[in-house]
Amino acid sequence: MPNRFPSLKTLYIKSCNGEPIRSLVESNRSSLTSIQVDSCNEFVSLPLGFFRGNNVLSRLEIWLCENFAGFTPDVALPDRVNSSNSLKELGFLNCGPLNSCLDLRGFNSLRMLLILFLKSQECISGLEYIISKKSGIEYLPKLETLEIGSFSGDLEPFPFPAASIGEGGGGTAVGNYFPSLCELTLRGGGKLKCLPDQIQNITSLQCLRIYVFNSLVALPEWLGNLTSLRELVIFNCENLKYLPSQEKMLRLTSLRKLSIYGCQVLVDRCKGGEEAYKISPEVRN
Repeated sequence: MPNRFPSLKTLYIKSCNGEPIRSLVESNRSSLTSIQVDSCNEFVSLPLGFFRGNNVLSRLEIWLCENFAGFTPDVALPDRVNSSNSLKELGFLNCGPLNSCLDLRGFNSLRMLLILFLKSQECISGLEYIISKKSGIEYLPKLETLEIGSFSGDLEPFPFPAASIGEGGGGTAVGNYFPSLCELTLRGGGKLKCLPDQIQNITSLQCLRIYVFNSLVALPEWLGNLTSLRELVIFNCENLKYLPSQEKMLRLTSLRKLSIYGCQVLVDRCKGGEEAYKISPEVRN
């Protein structure tokens, strides 16, 4: 497809064949700053070459494209890491498998990443690869906001990138593990009974949102390690009863906002005093 829109900056395309999308995107790579593809089941992938050296694209969202698998490498340079100097926002909503084609190494300007699935088979197959070292999301230097989930069925525990380094597990990569992440949203579901322990290693975290962990009974004690945390949101965790111990809660000296919605058991326990004593006056007011 020839370049018919030489000044095109924003592209929103819905229910379209995959090849025209690729042609339109690639022919306008020097001008497009924002791309959203919605409900295009024949849209399978984008070439990594589209991002390499691209200095204008800042936002890419792929929604409800059930066969979209990710980014395909260059045939001539299959092992070369892509480099995007401009992409800041990247989102996938209920896409396809997102398996070995999703390589985020080199997206060093990325500030927001959204990966949400609504079907158990798709989320499991996608996240099994995304959380591996090959995708590299845990070391993106400027990533500030991450939202990941949702789950159904029997998946347990919550898939999350490991914090260890070295083939033999020689140490913990705390310093460069999600080094800039400030805002994390986890969407659970199914039979998930615990939060991923790796979160305690995200020392920069300021906002944590926990949605729909219906089998979660108690928040983990390691929550007290998140000393930079300013906001904690708990939503629709219907069986949640316990906050961490008072000692751990009082270590959250930066916490200024605690929001609890749709968690009636915990709300009642806070009102009744069983858990209220754990909440500092600064947060309670």
